[in-house]
Amino acid sequence: PFPLASAQQRLYVLQQMETTGTAYNMHGAFLIKGELNTEQLEIAFTRLINRHQPLHSTFVEFQGELLQQPATIDHFVLDQQLLTEGYAANSADWLNKALTSFIRPFDLSRAPLVRAQLWQSKEISDLQILLIDLHHLIADGLSINLFLHELFALYEQAPLIPLRANYRHFIQQQSAWLNSNEFVNA
Repeated sequence: PFPLASAQQRLYVLQQMETTGTAYNMHGAFLIKGELNTEQLEIAFTRLINRHQPLHSTFVEFQGELLQQPATIDHFVLDQQLLTEGYAANSADWLNKALTSFIRPFDLSRAPLVRAQLWQSKEISDLQILLIDLHHLIADGLSINLFLHELFALYEQAPLIPLRANYRHFIQQQSAWLNSNEFVNA
């Protein structure tokens, strides 16, 4: 286990004040056209989550200290649902209802803090809607773009650039800077 970054500490405390809320959930809906291999998509999610420490970490308090503990995710399960007939006629209403039922609070002590739901149509075999929900403790506005880019690259079985550093290194550098004379005397 290792400490949280300063921004994560603030989010963790705020989330503990509102454990049933979803204010710190980051979600999106993606229309996918074309054939989709759901098994390959689950593999891509699993590989992506295990690639980045925050995506497979749990968050706990231990002896008064906030810590994140990386966990191994053996297999990410994609929640698969069937689109009902006529959803296209009311797609905006359908999407609002789907997101409302999909987005729910995360248990910060259980990894991963990522969930995905895939809606498929019997009538239109090459149309899918992918819902993704992540907790803000493990992602921000910039990392969402990287998450999606790498997810679809892994789905296509494209090679990814090896990581030069991980989030733990960032936290160590941030902690050293916050405790430095340069910062303290500023």
